[in-house]
Amino acid sequence: MIKGNALPQADLPDSPHARQLKAGFPWLTFEPALESEYRQTVLEEHLPYIRVNLGLVILAIGMVSALRFSTAGRR
Repeated sequence: MIKGNALPQADLPDSPHARQLKAGFPWLTFEPALESEYRQTVLEEHLPYIRVNLGLVILAIGMVSALRFSTAGRR
């Protein structure tokens, strides 16, 4: 019986990913080659969201700046 998220390690193929699963994640990091692959994958998946959020921040700053500029002399 499998408890929690444990995987039967005997069924894993010989690959860098399987070796990392067998070794575990004591500091929640991968081996350097897998860490690089992981970071690249995460960046590719999140880049569209990063761009949209950056655009929204620039738009918000522009709107606040325009509002402050337009109301600066009205005191």
